[in-house]
Parts: sequence; structure tokens; C-alpha cells
Amino acid sequence: MSDTLPRLEEELYRLDKYGGRIADIVLSRREEQDQSLFSRIGDTALLDSVDIDEFNLEIGLVIDAEEYSHRPGKGDIGEWMFQHSNKEVDRHMTYDQWEEYVNFFRKAFDEALTIEPGRTIHGPLYRDIDDLLGRSHQLLELIYPNASQEVFYPKGYQSVEARAMIGNIWNYRPNAYYMIKKLVAARREALADLTDSRMPELTKHKIDSGLLKEPEFLWQYADRACVSTSFLMVMEDIYQDSLYYRSFEEGRYLTHKSSIVDDKEYLNVMKTEFFKSRFGKEPQCVSFVGASLETINKFAEGVKKRFLGNNVYCIITLLSDSFPEAMRGGIWHSNVLLSADDEYVTVHDPSLHRGGPNRKIQKEKFLHRWAQAHNRGHLIVASR
Repeated sequence: MSDTLPRLEEELYRLDKYGGRIADIVLSRREEQDQSLFSRIGDTALLDSVDIDEFNLEIGLVIDAEEYSHRPGKGDIGEWMFQHSNKEVDRHMTYDQWEEYVNFFRKAFDEALTIEPGRTIHGPLYRDIDDLLGRSHQLLELIYPNASQEVFYPKGYQSVEARAMIGNIWNYRPNAYYMIKKLVAARREALADLTDSRMPELTKHKIDSGLLKEPEFLWQYADRACVSTSFLMVMEDIYQDSLYYRSFEEGRYLTHKSSIVDDKEYLNVMKTEFFKSRFGKEPQCVSFVGASLETINKFAEGVKKRFLGNNVYCIITLLSDSFPEAMRGGIWHSNVLLSADDEYVTVHDPSLHRGGPNRKIQKEKFLHRWAQAHNRGHLIVASR
């Protein structure tokens, strides 16, 4: 087990000794500015990065779930979105056709909310990861007893309530906010250390080319997140039909009022009666956490042997490497896993910055990034 968290615990006690004085200084310098800022942005959550030792403050705003605040009224929203769609997508559709697709996806995502999450496999790394997460939760309780566990999630996966809570911690307990940031970073480092301790074993695992189905590649866009893009790659290959991403995104938004939703919502939407009646297929989905490449390989081989004529797809979550701020901020990034040989892991990476089709990632770097997202992902099985 990494000694990162024990070292952090010692630091937390040391910082807390002086935390009250630091909090008074920072708050006195920010009180007037914060009040005027919040009067302008209303309920928008305020998230700051702060170096307590230097008292350097960098303000960053994270807009809440109502991200299209400039949109027209509800009655005109469909026409507005249709007019503002990407001209390269859905361009041949009439407005009536586009509206029909939006309503279909909205109803499907509504139904998906009523479906229980599917099965989750615990891989060989799960116990160590679970122990580490439990330890970090105890330290969070030490820092700020009422803090939500969502502080460990990337910003896009945090609820509006969690973002508001984090903003309040910064405003009234900046010393606690600083220590929470340290804890979040230390937890990611400790997760990577777990992989380091088993690297000789983990790098031996391979996934043969062709075992996992390769869908047609899609890029993500500013209004389509990596997780949505990865699932669209797989779903369009399964159903052999275009899902018209702007209408798909708008239908999902009308249900969830967010540009990013939990992965299970995409898994569940494929189980809905709306999807089964329209596309005639019902893919089977299994999630995993604490997995290794061998976990995925054994599952895919077993399915292919037992159910001839089925394809297996794999969507995984990594720590983003799109830009340095993403890595420091612990942003998760979805990819479609394709294969793994002795040196490289091949993925469809939808990122516009460093991604692309059949991107090859050096295996140790891949395993480090995967570890910091808990070695998790999803396996989707569908008939051809």
C-alpha cells in the first residue's frame, strides 16, 4: 500500500494547527469580492484553486446544470436547437423529423431512469482499491465531516448541490478546501502507486486484436462529451443505424439537464422498451471495477466461445491526458478499448486534442491513467 495517504494525514494535522489563522487572513481579503461576485452569478458554484502558503488565488467558475441559460422559452426550444445544430450533422433532416428523434431519445432516457443498474464485476485490483478509497473517505471526514464524497469526482460528474457545497467550503473554510484538494490529488497518486507495485504482472496481460469489436470512430465535440461519444460509437455499430448525435444529446439533456451523466444512464437506455422496439436488439451490459486487461480478455473470450455470433465491445475510463490541466484536475476520459499487445494498448480516443482512431498508448502510461479512474469500464455484448 502506498504511503501517500499516511504522509498526507500527518500534513493535515500540521496544517490544521495553523488553519484558523490562515482562514481569517484569506477570508478578510476575499469577503467583499466574493459577495459582489455571487450577487452576479446567483446559484453558480464557485470553485477556486488556492495556494495557502503564498495566498495566491485563482478564480474559476463552473456553470451549473442549466448550461443553456441563453436558450429561448420552453415552447421554442426545439426550433432554436434545430437552427443551432452543427450543420455537418442532422443536416438532411427536416425540423419535424429532428423533433421526432429528440422526443424519442427523451422518452428513452426518461424510461432509463426507472431501470436498475446492471451487474458489476470486481476485478483482481478491487480489494486494494476499495481499501484505499475507504481510507481516503476517513481522511475526508477528518478534514470536513459533512463533505460529500463527490469532492473526489471530476467537476463534470458533480451534482449542482455538491458544487455549491464546495463553493461554501472555500468561502467559509478555505483551509479545509486546500486540504481537500491535497487529499484528492494524494488519492490519485496512491491509486497509481497501487499499479506500480504490480506493474511487472499487469504489463504481461494482452488482448488479441479482433477479440473486441472495433466500431467506426467518432470525434467528440464541444457539445458532446467523451463518454457520450464513446457510447455513440458502440451503439451505432450495434444498431447499424445513425443516432443523429444532436438529437440524441438534446433528448438526453431534456431528461437530465446536464451535458454529462453517469455511465449507467447510457447502459440503461439500451435496455429500454423504446430502444428494443425501434432497433430490435437488446445488448447485455456488465460493468467492472478494479479490473485488469486479463479480466477483460477472459470475459470476452468466454462470451465468444459460449455465444457464437455475438460481438463484445469495451468502454473504459482513464485519467484524461488531453492537456495538463485535465490531468492535474483529475478529469476522467472515456475511450473504446480495442486491443493490447506487449508494448501498447490501442483505443478509439475521441479527444480532439490528443486522440484519434486506433490511438496507441504505451502500456505503462495506460495502466497509470486507468488506475486513477479505479480500473473501471463496461463490457457490452450484442448479436451481429
